[in-house]
Amino acid sequence: MGRLIALLIAGFTFVMSTATAGKAAPWEFVLENNCSQEAWFALHYQHGSAGWRTEGWLILAPGERWASGLFTDNRTFYYSAFSAGSVWVGTDAFFSVDDIPVEYGFHERRIETDGGTWTVGIQCSDPADHQVRVYTCDDDIQVALRFRNMDGEWQTRGFFRLEPNRMYRLARMSDRRFFLHASRRDGSGRLAASGVSESRFDVRGSTVTFLEVDVERMNTVFPVYC
Repeated sequence: MGRLIALLIAGFTFVMSTATAGKAAPWEFVLENNCSQEAWFALHYQHGSAGWRTEGWLILAPGERWASGLFTDNRTFYYSAFSAGSVWVGTDAFFSVDDIPVEYGFHERRIETDGGTWTVGIQCSDPADHQVRVYTCDDDIQVALRFRNMDGEWQTRGFFRLEPNRMYRLARMSDRRFFLHASRRDGSGRLAASGVSESRFDVRGSTVTFLEVDVERMNTVFPVYC
């Protein structure tokens, strides 16, 4: 009988060890800001039985590397980040951050190591690289842009069809100034927004009114109001 009990205990220990070995250890996210400016990070990840959660915005100083204390046991996670001059907004998924009713674009990534830490790092763009970023309002909208591309040439693009309550990165440009037209997708009228001045340009055979925008004066993100 004693021998049988010993065999049962040994078998149970083997099963428990196998089950533990088959489960990947949790990973801790390490955030790394390789920029000369402050950067804001947001993470969407699975945290054990607590399920999926979104943390942000986590602010890192220039050159800072930070063990966040945030852990996941799922290899798939999502991140979004921006600084005063650059943006890392993805289109793989959209989540709200910090209970604000705006959805931001996130990149989907996969962890390739077996436990330990996983670094989410960003590298800033060239200082001459400005970003056209737009927050949308509660309606489906369409926008058009006129801006200087990275070769310094004026370019008109549109119309982009954008969904409600999201942040979009629409273009890279060599000048901090650009022109924006925004209207409802059904064409019911131009949307209210703040700008420096108005100008008119042709877009796909139609002449429409644009607002001139300065990305530094608008804190690099331009909100569109319905």
